[in-house]
Amino acid sequence: MVVRTNTTVLGELRQSILEMLLSEHPCICLVCERAGQCDEIREAMRKAPQAMGCRYCPKDQRCELQEAVQLIGLQKALLPHLGADKEVVRSPFFDRDPNLCILCGRCIRACEQRGLGVISFISRGFEAGISTAFEMPLEDSGCRFCGACVDVCPTGALLERGGKWAGCAQELIVTTCPYCSSNCQIGLETAMGRILRARPKASRPCVRGRFGLEFVAKSRIHSPLIKKNGKLVEVDWDEALDYAAENWPNSGRICALYVGHLEQ
Repeated sequence: MVVRTNTTVLGELRQSILEMLLSEHPCICLVCERAGQCDEIREAMRKAPQAMGCRYCPKDQRCELQEAVQLIGLQKALLPHLGADKEVVRSPFFDRDPNLCILCGRCIRACEQRGLGVISFISRGFEAGISTAFEMPLEDSGCRFCGACVDVCPTGALLERGGKWAGCAQELIVTTCPYCSSNCQIGLETAMGRILRARPKASRPCVRGRFGLEFVAKSRIHSPLIKKNGKLVEVDWDEALDYAAENWPNSGRICALYVGHLEQ
């Protein structure tokens, strides 16, 4: 048996399916003849309250739909835009924009794999969407805000609020979540020495490891501190270790060393 995956007929079929998807998605930038030439006014465009195209979207250059259009080679979207504008649903840790949703169902499967099943498809036709039972807020539906749905979303329909407009990462640093002893591996997306956002890496972090790492970007303590005369004084490591060794057995109490991140 011979299986062909790149024929003229299949190419036309893929373009037709993709064009139907884009008919319900803001796609003006994907088929614009000046695509990629509006960087000078991109920041002003992103102040728009609603995503009208890729340059308005916080997931610009990180969207799988953009990659699909480039891979398939779609040049024009002939079908008119359908569907009414819908309100963005805000949650404590991420936003859900139904106007950017392509109803792929990835978020539903990710939620089911976590054993929760909080979200599912609702309605039919042009009113079809993804929501909770009776469209309750996520806070009242049993959601743990693990962020699994955000991680698998191919478009900008689900995005964390913290690093929403942080842009594209230059580097991905794999490290360990600092919260508990579970040693979950996470990836930190960074740019210009600044942490943009966190994402799972060979593990399933909880809500804290996924959305609660803002403190890492703040000023850190780089040397041990010892309390002298009621004040914390910066000392070197030898003095700090000697202080801990001397006071631990004598006082019978835990000697607290305020040690922050030690740079190499």
